[in-house]
Amino acid sequence: MDLMKNVRTQKILIAVLAILLVVVSGALATKFFLQPSRRPVPQPNHQARLNTNTSTEQPTNENTNEATDSNTNTTIGPSLSINDLGLPTNYQPVVKDGIVVFSGKSTTEDLEVWVNTINGTGDPVGRCYPNCSTSSKPGATWTISIPSYVFLNGDNHINLAFDLASAKNRYGSADLEFNLNIPELETISVDWLTPPQTEPVEKVSSYIGTTIKKISEIASDPGSNEPSYIFVGTVTSGKYSGDKIFRIDNACTLGCVSVDALAVADSRQHKFHILKRYSNSWDDPESPLTKISDADDYTTIADLESPAVIKLKKDGYALTKMMTATGLADQKNAKKIGEAADGTIIYQYSDNRPAIRLKNGELIKYDMSIPFYNTRIPSITWSDGTTGGNDYTQETQSGCGGTAWMVKPDNFDVSSLILAGQTSTNENVYFLKDHSDTKVLYDAWLTWMSSDKTTYEQFLAKKPIFYWKDPFGRWVEWETTTAIPQAECGKPVVYLYPTQTETVSVKLGNNITVTKSEPIYQNGWNVTAEPNGTLTTADGKTFPYLYWDGKGASYDPQTTGFVVARNNVEATFKEKLARLGLNEKEIADFNEFWLPIVTKSPYALISFVPQAEWSKAAPLSISPAPNTVIRVFMDWKPLAEPIDVAPQILPPTPTRAGFTAVEWGGLLYR
Repeated sequence: MDLMKNVRTQKILIAVLAILLVVVSGALATKFFLQPSRRPVPQPNHQARLNTNTSTEQPTNENTNEATDSNTNTTIGPSLSINDLGLPTNYQPVVKDGIVVFSGKSTTEDLEVWVNTINGTGDPVGRCYPNCSTSSKPGATWTISIPSYVFLNGDNHINLAFDLASAKNRYGSADLEFNLNIPELETISVDWLTPPQTEPVEKVSSYIGTTIKKISEIASDPGSNEPSYIFVGTVTSGKYSGDKIFRIDNACTLGCVSVDALAVADSRQHKFHILKRYSNSWDDPESPLTKISDADDYTTIADLESPAVIKLKKDGYALTKMMTATGLADQKNAKKIGEAADGTIIYQYSDNRPAIRLKNGELIKYDMSIPFYNTRIPSITWSDGTTGGNDYTQETQSGCGGTAWMVKPDNFDVSSLILAGQTSTNENVYFLKDHSDTKVLYDAWLTWMSSDKTTYEQFLAKKPIFYWKDPFGRWVEWETTTAIPQAECGKPVVYLYPTQTETVSVKLGNNITVTKSEPIYQNGWNVTAEPNGTLTTADGKTFPYLYWDGKGASYDPQTTGFVVARNNVEATFKEKLARLGLNEKEIADFNEFWLPIVTKSPYALISFVPQAEWSKAAPLSISPAPNTVIRVFMDWKPLAEPIDVAPQILPPTPTRAGFTAVEWGGLLYR
């Protein structure tokens, strides 16, 4: 019996041990094998990346607004961390109904966020457009919503990039990469009309079987423009077979939103289908065009799909496409500047960048890969034996944050050049013999660096300007970045004067990146406006106007203006601003901000961007639509000495009638 008891006791012990072993094994398995996998913590470097696969079936985006992962302090840039960006380390964007949504809640100041597409070699191919960048302040939630059509040629590999910025420099950046499952595009074929033909609105109405109202029939805004309907071809295959395609240009409407769209005129559904892959913004709720249009995100035209990279004949040089949703520009008189290695004809875009012509006669622009300029410091051995030295750029400011290549005119006097050095690719670079260009740059630089004691000789010794002949034979001017003041749209303010107290919504164009605002700009402003101009926000705070600073508006350089001595600036402002429609209070507000800035230099060249041109560069949507819109934007340059410029002819003074919206602003150098 004792033996049997011992055997029974042993069996019980073995069973208990077995159960314990199963429990422990399960716990270990849960801990080490069944937990969600975590990616390795990326090491600190300028291009640290987290690769993420994302399907179209995504959970809600709520968890991306807070850094909930245990590794929230993971460093992914020299001065940035996941925690700073408001993202968990396993961050994924939401993809739903053709829209990719990125969002976070920044914990640091001056956070800039944008999206790049990635080419086949893994390199960014420029920012996509539109709605592809944003900025935020500490604790503010940022969101970027991007339609999938912007991704390059259906390539689903994209890059989310961050910068911690201040007014003068950037402390670091970080990249996160994603592979997204983007719905396939449907391709149609088009028989293009050569040359394209502008059609009257009445004839276009007959094509779609409904009346298209003229903007002048519903708006008295002098900044509104009737769009051009340009017949470019007929669809020959696909779901729109037999329908006509139009490019609708410069529909600056009611407030005003500028449109450049490629649209199918559908006679069966009696509406336009806006091909979003080839169009700019189309979101003005007051526009008569919007009311008879819908958005087509997934139709593509093979003839309009340009290559991401184009190799040039010169070894090491290539062109890279700058944006994905093109917002095509009409360049009927574009100048041919050369050919690519495969014979593709290269043209010069309006900002002097290279471009190719598409089958519908329009251009899409490219940037240039320059082998001796892989960083901001070009690889140059100067004639005095020194190397490198400065950050240089071949781009100059064009508008508020816009840029253009500094290409010299065809009559540029090459006999005035002297050899300055040679690049690492054995190309010569030059100075002007008399350095007159450097003296002009020095005088302008002193205006903004008045506390700096650098003499002209010291400035000249830094080699601030040199010249180089590009692969197309164009002479290009390069300047040190420290000598070029950066420009923003400086304190544009918007006054609202409705005829009765009402709620008003105001939204800037998608191309504008807001850097400062009051009240805070959160994808627009919503205020209660009173007839005397007082604006009240939802939290009860009152403001005399809406204020913003920002980047992204680009307009053609003004060729006329007024050269004004320092002691005459105030009188000039009073006269010209009254002519443009500002009242005494608005002029006083303008003077308070701009007089101390413009009078820093002995002279100033002052111009005013035409309202229609400014409305296209910086679209402004106001709802309900004002009866009168007055927009004044000052373009100006500091001068050390007076120069000869043809005087600008200003338009007649507008008459204020009904609900009136007024805006003033100017070019602000940083």
